[in-house]
Amino acid sequence: MGVIIKVRERFGAVLVGVISLAIISFLLMDALSSNNNLLSGQDTTAGLIDGEEISIQEYEQRVQEAIENYKLSNQVNAVDEQTMNSIRQQTWDDYVSDVIYTKEFQELGIDLTADELFDLIQGENPHPAVVQSFSDPNTGQFDKNQVLRFLQNLDNDQTGETRTRWLNFEKFLKKDRLQTKYNVAISKGIHIPDPIAEANYKVSETSIDIDFVFLPYSDIPDAEIEISDADLENYLKANQSDFIQEKSRTIQYVSFPIYPSSEDTAAAFAWIEEHKAKFKAANNDSTFLKLYSDSRLDGNYYEKDQLRSSFADSIFESEQGTFIGPYFENGAYVVAKLQDRKMIPDSVKASHILLTVTTQQELESKRALADSLAELVREGVDFKKLAGRYSQDEATKFSAGSWGWVEPNEKFQTINRALFYQMEEGDVKVVGSDRGFHVIKADKSTPSREAVRVGFLKRNITPSIETERSVYRDANEFLGQYNTAEKFKSADEEYSVRKAENIKINNNSITGIGSAREIVRWAYTTNPGEVSNVFALDDSYVVALLENAKEKGPAKVKDVRSQLELAVKREKKAAILSPKLEGSDLQSIADKNSVSVKSASGLSFSNNFITGVGLETKVVNKLLALEENSLSEPLAGNNGVFRAKVTAKSVPASLSNYAQQKMQMTTQFQTGLQAKVTEALKKASDVKDERYKFY
Repeated sequence: MGVIIKVRERFGAVLVGVISLAIISFLLMDALSSNNNLLSGQDTTAGLIDGEEISIQEYEQRVQEAIENYKLSNQVNAVDEQTMNSIRQQTWDDYVSDVIYTKEFQELGIDLTADELFDLIQGENPHPAVVQSFSDPNTGQFDKNQVLRFLQNLDNDQTGETRTRWLNFEKFLKKDRLQTKYNVAISKGIHIPDPIAEANYKVSETSIDIDFVFLPYSDIPDAEIEISDADLENYLKANQSDFIQEKSRTIQYVSFPIYPSSEDTAAAFAWIEEHKAKFKAANNDSTFLKLYSDSRLDGNYYEKDQLRSSFADSIFESEQGTFIGPYFENGAYVVAKLQDRKMIPDSVKASHILLTVTTQQELESKRALADSLAELVREGVDFKKLAGRYSQDEATKFSAGSWGWVEPNEKFQTINRALFYQMEEGDVKVVGSDRGFHVIKADKSTPSREAVRVGFLKRNITPSIETERSVYRDANEFLGQYNTAEKFKSADEEYSVRKAENIKINNNSITGIGSAREIVRWAYTTNPGEVSNVFALDDSYVVALLENAKEKGPAKVKDVRSQLELAVKREKKAAILSPKLEGSDLQSIADKNSVSVKSASGLSFSNNFITGVGLETKVVNKLLALEENSLSEPLAGNNGVFRAKVTAKSVPASLSNYAQQKMQMTTQFQTGLQAKVTEALKKASDVKDERYKFY
């Protein structure tokens, strides 16, 4: 067991992020059992990559390994829903990348020999992860002998976990080196010829000043523009590349929130009144609150501005043992009891001896040792010597266990409570934390601020079962009355029918609804026009109508009608405005249209914002191609139509050497190269994500 712990501690974040734990077989079997909805259907394909199937079993195994890694690295026993969703997505992205890059490596003949792998671990130039994992924590020096000793003792761990971790670490090293070789090959393919560097330099450094006449599209009311379906079809056909869409869904929905009723509020008040008397009679506040209250007694002391209560002033002005309330606050009825008042320090200079606990078997022996060490300190034994000999905190062991000055809430809650509320200067105390047992000594502590400890008996006002049933009946009555698309859309006269657009296949929440994975799954397994059953969410019931289903690829008019209408209106307005800008003199053109000639200076490819008009990239780019004193044709922009004259043009002189420009361009191409290549490879591959069938 000591070897396993040593590996975990020495490899630190590097190994935690890349080494998969050995998953106990029955856990995985449980996750993939027939009782689990993952395999409730016949289809077990989580996705396809260039036709290669990814089974849900193999994908879920990777997810479980990633979850265990997360728990290890964050020292938690469980993960919440949001974290779980994030892990699943990251696992999928990594899986896709692995498959795509493996094919790339094979096609390009990129491989790693046994000798190269040996050199990464034991050679003259070991991998940085190996150096980090086997460096002396005191000197920072890499020790190759530590690597050899570790490998020689690899099989001393009877559980096999150490070997499993090491094999996965080797897998990471190989994958990382292959990726490095690939990136180097791509980087070497970047070559910037002198003519390209020169053109890029002149284009980027060229600027112009212009005089212009501008007629905005807003001069023509939208009502005067007629648009036919043929206009939209023609525009879409001519600009199809601008309207490539991702797979998404649009729903309409009616939500039935589950709010507490007046009866629920009255019941909560009656409860708090009844239990206030019991609270007063209780022998142990902590036990009573743990049994009955919706908030626990944390044991902390708070200053007035830290006490999150609208009755903070009353609490601080009261005598110890005073009960205040019941009062309503943040959706609950509360009774407060002032338990204690004392002066606390604003910081404490402290030292500690850490005895780590990694197994249940160590618990009693480490606690006994901690108690013994604390007693020795109380008897006069030098704390510094004991810390140097026994402490397992590498960060403080060689500074006599000193933490220095500790601020409130800087340390683990049990440590914070002991230092600031339970100990005086010179006291020694044994405290448990998430790392093990600490022998703590308060070296310097000066009370300076008044604080109170308060027990809150709290009763949240929540919907009762009867209230939930009533809301559920309302939702079902709605469904019975509006169970077709036509009827559903007409419900807006009586109900608040809302719309949620652009719902992606792996979304776990929907804007306006919140967490709603079941609704997302339904939207991708039904047809447009279908009305759902009643969905039971955390705090509401929802009935939905699938309004539209967009598939990946070229958009259809019905999918992008609003965008097409805007573009066609702008095009038709430009056709009306452009003839008004005919002529050879800007001033006469301006006079004819009862507008003024305006000016703009310093326009370039990197500065295409025209003051008083807005962003006009296409217009500025076209004007940059004109010679000085040239007058443009009417130019349709984002905000209106322009007629412009280039009054000045600054073009940089040619350089004798473009080495610096070539270096800058190369660096620009190489920045984020791997991410760009990965994204390009994914787009070039046929990736089908079908996890929505299981989650």
